[in-house]
Amino acid sequence: MILNKGVVGRLFLKKQISKSNSAKLAATLFHLPSKEIPIPLNTLLQYLKNESPQVITSAIEGLNRQEETKAKNEVLKLRSHESPYVRSNVFRFMSKLYPEEARSLLMEALQDRSEVVRQSVIDEIDELEMIEAIPFLRPLLNDSSPYVREAAKTAIKNLEQLLPIE
Repeated sequence: MILNKGVVGRLFLKKQISKSNSAKLAATLFHLPSKEIPIPLNTLLQYLKNESPQVITSAIEGLNRQEETKAKNEVLKLRSHESPYVRSNVFRFMSKLYPEEARSLLMEALQDRSEVVRQSVIDEIDELEMIEAIPFLRPLLNDSSPYVREAAKTAIKNLEQLLPIE
């Protein structure tokens, strides 16, 4: 509702950041950042150290939306965070802002212990059109998670369409 007010709504949300509890803060950090009304880099970096995975996840999303490439090292430190949602957002951040560097990270993350991360990583691999990942996606067709299996099936189908016709 507030975001429907455009710039005025975003400015209101920006003022609320310091007054918010974890849930409201996470929602604000998730929806507010944009190129039109950015949250200062230092503020978003500060929230990467928050105890709430929801706040950390939203801060990473904010950095992503603002295309804050200076945050790369701080975001990468979270790639082994206990929360699968934080880890997923780290890989999403890298694939959006550093697609070439993300390729090896995404391949490695296909082995993550969390189905949330595996599914998210498969989606990023599909987005980046990583044809070279097809052999590594095939074993995930037998993953214990139906969501991972479906994501792998879709990604393989999409990536195979990109292969040259012989």
